[in-house]
Amino acid sequence: MGGLFSSPKPPPPPPTPEVDRRSAALEEQERRERKSLRARRKARTQSARALMTQVRTSPVTGEGSDYGQGTTLGPDVRNPR
Repeated sequence: MGGLFSSPKPPPPPPTPEVDRRSAALEEQERRERKSLRARRKARTQSARALMTQVRTSPVTGEGSDYGQGTTLGPDVRNPR
């Protein structure tokens, strides 16, 4: 029961400005890394999804065009190569 009878420890000193700057820089770096990882993951999933869809947007005009909309291959065509 040493905790009950011992004197309390003084609180730790406040962090120096250098420590604050380092921790802020580390948090900013981690935030940038997470953002780049999210962007990479999003690009992978969206590019794969875009390849499977028929609606694509033009990078120049930003307008979409429908390729193959309204044409069907029929109920018995499984893999039309």
